[in-house]
Amino acid sequence: MTVVFSIVVSASGKAISVTPVNGDEFTRSAEETVLGILEGALNKAKYTPGTKNGINISSTFERKLTAPERFCT
Repeated sequence: MTVVFSIVVSASGKAISVTPVNGDEFTRSAEETVLGILEGALNKAKYTPGTKNGINISSTFERKLTAPERFCT
C-alpha cells in the first residue's frame, strides 16, 4: 500500500495539515486504519520549513509512504 500525503508545514516546522492525496483509493477498513496511523505519525513529526531570503516560511510538499503488507493485521 503506497500513499502520497500532502503536508503543509508552518514556519516553525510543525505540520499544519496532512492530507492523503490518493486516499480515495483505500476503502477497506484495514486500509483506512493504516491511513489514520500514517497521518497521525506525520502530524507529530517535525519538519524543516521552507526559506525565502533566509527567513522561514510555511510551505507544502508531498511525501510518498509505503506500508508493508499485513501492517495492521
